Amino acid sequence: MESLIKDYGRYLNNIGYLVAAFVTVVLLIIIIRIWIRQRKPLAQISRIVRKSGVGVQAQVLLPGVDGQLYTADYLIMTPCGIWLLDVLDFEGLIFGGAETDDWTQVIGRKSFRFTNPLHALRDKRIQLQAMSDLEEIKAAVVFTRAGCFPKDRPGGTVQQQDLAQLLVCPDQDRKKQQNTHLQRAWDLLVTELNMN
Repeated sequence: MESLIKDYGRYLNNIGYLVAAFVTVVLLIIIIRIWIRQRKPLAQISRIVRKSGVGVQAQVLLPGVDGQLYTADYLIMTPCGIWLLDVLDFEGLIFGGAETDDWTQVIGRKSFRFTNPLHALRDKRIQLQAMSDLEEIKAAVVFTRAGCFPKDRPGGTVQQQDLAQLLVCPDQDRKKQQNTHLQRAWDLLVTELNMN
């Protein structure tokens, strides 16, 4: 009888270990799924950018005219031009205008103010134009699906779901072969940015 009780006690200990291991695995799966769900929009944007671009530089450091370094999420060469993109993963409702200094993010009943991202984007674009011999570098602030503009979306911004369409250019195959000027400007920018 005593051996039966000891065996039963070992059996209960083993079940306890199995339950603890099972709970640990379930918790890890939940944490990983939440982390993946949070990272998913940024990964989708990265895939769109890499698929659309002939050349892509991510996490670019730009020297400013004031001597400081500024960051941009993507610098992309497409057959139709060079794009500068900043990505914002803000959830909730976004309110702002192209010329206003501050924008507002509303999540439930709380609101948060943040600096208009178009102003910094404009300065970065001007700096890139000065570094290259291109007359125009296109630029946009990309908002992930987590946030939306319930009223008019300011020019210079794009939602994640519209990014691929923004980067597409008509007659892409023909332009890939013709645009040596664009390629030279891209090479110059990449060289200059990698030196900083």
